[in-house]
Amino acid sequence: MGKLVRLWRGEWLNEGDGAWNFNADPTDFGMRYVVGQGTLVLLSY
Repeated sequence: MGKLVRLWRGEWLNEGDGAWNFNADPTDFGMRYVVGQGTLVLLSY
């Protein structure tokens, strides 16, 4: 069985106290992928 993964475009902001917040792009609806068990996933930008 695989896993459903959803990716969004946006930016990470450092709040200065060690915490990070992700702000998703409001025009991006995300992409859904089904990843099979044991499948290598490599993300790059």
